[in-house]
Amino acid sequence: MKTLWSVLGTLAILTTASTFGAHHEKGESATNPARAASSDARQARAAQVRAMRASTEACWIKSNTRQLGDWEFNGEWSNPQGVRTRFNGEMTVTQKSPGTFQAKGKNLSNGNEWENVWGVKDGKYAMNDNPFTVAHCSEFENGNFLVVQQWKGENGEFEWKAFFAGDFVTQVNQFRPLSTEEHNEAPYAPFLTRWDTRVK
Repeated sequence: MKTLWSVLGTLAILTTASTFGAHHEKGESATNPARAASSDARQARAAQVRAMRASTEACWIKSNTRQLGDWEFNGEWSNPQGVRTRFNGEMTVTQKSPGTFQAKGKNLSNGNEWENVWGVKDGKYAMNDNPFTVAHCSEFENGNFLVVQQWKGENGEFEWKAFFAGDFVTQVNQFRPLSTEEHNEAPYAPFLTRWDTRVK
C-alpha cells in the first residue's frame, strides 16, 4: 500500500511539474490572459502619458519662444486683504539654450531690477531652480497659446495662467496661502497679477 501511495505521489509531482512547465512555455498570456491584458492596458496608458507629456513640453517651449524680445509691461496685483498695487516696467526675454529662457527687467514704478531663468530639462520644469508643473498648454489655430503652470512655495500654492498672442501676453497669478492663520480674514483669497504685456 505504501508503494502505491508513493507511486501516486510521484506521479502527482511529475504531473504538476509538467503542467507548470507547459504553461510557462506557452507564456504568461496562456496561463493568465486577464493579467496579460491588464499589463497591455498599463503599457498603453503609460505610452499615452508619455506622448501627452512630450506634446505639452513641445507646446510650452513653443509658447515661451514666442515671448523672445523686448517688452513693456504694466498691471496690478492685490494682496489677500484686497490692497492693490499698480506697476509698470520694461524687460527683455532671451533664450539661453534650447528649452531655457531668461528675462531681465526693471520695474519703473520703484526702480527695482530683476532677473528670472526658467526652462525644462529631462521632462522637469523649474524657474530659478524652483520646480513647477505645466498643468495645461494649448496652441490655437491662430497661433495663440494658453498655458497654466502650478507650483508650491514655502508660504503657499501658486497658479499662473497666461494667454500668449502675437503682440501681448496677459498673465494671472493666484496665491493660496498654506497658513490660514496668516490670512485668516481671507484664507484663500486670490492674489492676482494682471499683465498686459506689449512689444516695445
